[in-house]
Amino acid sequence: MAWLKDIVAPAGAAIAKAETDKAAAPKSWNINPHNLGYANNSLEEVGSSIHPGTVGLDYLTLQSVSRIPVIGAIIQTRLQQLSEFCVPQQNPYSSGFRIRLRDGEQKATKAVKTRARELEKIIIEAGGKYGIGSFEMTVRALMRDSLVYDQCNFEILRTKGGNVYGYIPVDASTIRRAKPSTKKRSEYNKGHFYLGQEDKLAYTQVVSDKIVNKYAYDDMAWGIRRPRTWIEVNGYGYPELEELVRVITDL
Repeated sequence: MAWLKDIVAPAGAAIAKAETDKAAAPKSWNINPHNLGYANNSLEEVGSSIHPGTVGLDYLTLQSVSRIPVIGAIIQTRLQQLSEFCVPQQNPYSSGFRIRLRDGEQKATKAVKTRARELEKIIIEAGGKYGIGSFEMTVRALMRDSLVYDQCNFEILRTKGGNVYGYIPVDASTIRRAKPSTKKRSEYNKGHFYLGQEDKLAYTQVVSDKIVNKYAYDDMAWGIRRPRTWIEVNGYGYPELEELVRVITDL
């Protein structure tokens, strides 16, 4: 995601990107243009609440299953374990997170260290007054969505000048990948749909069967842990709860 450009890039990254931009795009299909869920290009016609990464389960069903005592206990255990990494790491042997250069052999300059502290502050403060609390609370909210839906989303907050100053978690059950724009319709009909920095409409927020927000590629983070090449799922995740649906139903 383009907002990650705030992290110091390794030497030669610009050259590599220039070479990539000139390269031919892949010709393999990554979506099914005959899929009924994507057949109509009108953004006003919102599909069902079924999770596109499952074989018919909707987001509410996945949420309900996650509240079964045994399943809920497992999810809570994982959240407790993750919370230990929501503080700056005090030394190389303690739990926590640390901001460093991508190139581990490159020596950090004074300017780089200053920028690292600024980024650390942004991470810790999360959304500030617009968020739900501390970095730990934000991670707990995001990872609960991830463990239930294999999808987590947070909106990127920017200053008027366009600089990133925070982020807020968003209910993943309301976020969908947007249908291809008219400009990309020809590529879509050929089975190609690639999100990139130039996309002004990449994600939508759907509440009560209505699109209430639209997001550019740079303004919404889309996170999945279990990606697949299956063309029918259109880039959505693979929830563990869907994989274990027969076992959970027995419970």
